[in-house]
Amino acid sequence: MEPWKRVSSDDSVIEELQDNAEPIMKRVEGAFLLDGVLIKKQTIGTAAVAINHGLQRPPQGFIVVRKRANQPIWDLQDINKNTSQTLLLIAGGDVEIDLWVF
Repeated sequence: MEPWKRVSSDDSVIEELQDNAEPIMKRVEGAFLLDGVLIKKQTIGTAAVAINHGLQRPPQGFIVVRKRANQPIWDLQDINKNTSQTLLLIAGGDVEIDLWVF
């Protein structure tokens, strides 16, 4: 997400609009959940799978947004040696998922 930038203007309506929008946009910028990536069609199973997330930082979490089988999923980030590049997941059985990593 691009950072909030004010536009220089002589128009008082635009200035007032920016004055009102700025605190809201600053809060949106700070919402860590929005700073993420959608990763689709990843197959995981009973062996650990490292999924490249591309954040270039350790993720704060993930949300499974689509699951194509009824299997429990959990992470192994506590033993992941490469958290700034991968998310280490495992499942109770084979399942294809889409996930939001943030």
